[in-house]
Amino acid sequence: MQDGALSLVRFHTADKNELKDILIFAKRYRPDITLSWLSKWIDKIVVAKENGKTVGAALCSFGDETFIHFVTANTWENLVELVRFLLDTAFKTGSTKIRTFIPANRIDLQISLTKLGFEFEGRLRKSMLDADGRLIDVISMCKWSPTIPEIPIHTTEPLEFYIRPYKSEDYVKILKLSRDAFPGEDPFEDAELIEEISKKDPELNLIALDSNSNIVGGIFAWEWSPRNAWIYLLAVLHSAQGHHIGTSLLKKLEENAKRKGVVCLQVDTDADNFPAILFYLKNGFEFEFREVAVPKRKGRNIDDVIFSKSI
Repeated sequence: MQDGALSLVRFHTADKNELKDILIFAKRYRPDITLSWLSKWIDKIVVAKENGKTVGAALCSFGDETFIHFVTANTWENLVELVRFLLDTAFKTGSTKIRTFIPANRIDLQISLTKLGFEFEGRLRKSMLDADGRLIDVISMCKWSPTIPEIPIHTTEPLEFYIRPYKSEDYVKILKLSRDAFPGEDPFEDAELIEEISKKDPELNLIALDSNSNIVGGIFAWEWSPRNAWIYLLAVLHSAQGHHIGTSLLKKLEENAKRKGVVCLQVDTDADNFPAILFYLKNGFEFEFREVAVPKRKGRNIDDVIFSKSI
């Protein structure tokens, strides 16, 4: 493999004298990796160095489908550099897909890979050993493009808001929220369904209003089976994002759902909706499964990912 350079970080194929340092990085990703196992793959290990110091490492099997056994670094910036190098190498050598497996309990890794544009693919039950030798679940994540998405960061002035239950007279407010969340689509589909489910479970349907009683967000759910609630819609106006409105709505929903006897919340989102996926991961939801080619509005077919949270 040719040396690559970007900023002050350089990449090269590992040699045996670096294996102990590499093992430290590898175990952050997969606790079942051993030194003897690493030594068998030494010609496929990429090392990232900065000023002569190891700052990251990755093990990749390049091919039509590239498999990343592990990829870690000491900082987020160096991880991005390393992953970008791997993506460039993989797609330039003919790969059409990149896949990796990570422990299902490593939400931090799931968040990092989501930021890098990896999508959730599946959950494998009891298929990896943890540091104590116990079998744990594994998450499969994949990527079809060499690009790293730009996820917006909202830095705005504080916004005062309050949360209350949805009322029938809020119908027009929901139309506004739906138009903002799904521009160009028919807002009445959301509004009609929310009107229906709010009558069944009024405590699970909430809206957030600013100091002028203008809607800025809403969360709408129903108990679709005993003690299980499904979040149909969670939306915040684009102009009001960055004020923790979505997190506050979710927390209030959880409080109300617990009082109602609900023990599990479920939600789905588009597989490539990285901001939404990051939101749910950061709020304690876990990936359950991926539903392939779900028909969407406007005739667009896209995979869904399903998340759940015990409350």
